[in-house]
Amino acid sequence: MARVGRRDSIVWLPWIGQSFLAVVLLATLVQAQSPATKPIPKPPVTRIDNVKETLHGVEVTDPYRWLEDQEAPETRAWIAAQNAYTDSVLSELPGVAGLKQRLPGGSGGSTES
Repeated sequence: MARVGRRDSIVWLPWIGQSFLAVVLLATLVQAQSPATKPIPKPPVTRIDNVKETLHGVEVTDPYRWLEDQEAPETRAWIAAQNAYTDSVLSELPGVAGLKQRLPGGSGGSTES
């Protein structure tokens, strides 16, 4: 069995250093050439109610209770606003169009009937 001395183990260090430097430089160049990203807009404002009730002696705060009624026009409007916001943020990401095509139905929509 050949003995590996300390001198032999140092030989690979410059190679790792050069590879690491190449990766860092490549990442820096890619980032420098990519278009500046726009700041993410703030999501729609969500109403917060001051709803409190006592259950078994414990006070419970439920500021979003108004969202429990899925058929209420205000809840439906909130859902639509949240979906529009989500779509606007996701549409700015690269590759989203291709990902939507890979989902069932080809449009990203539900396949339930």
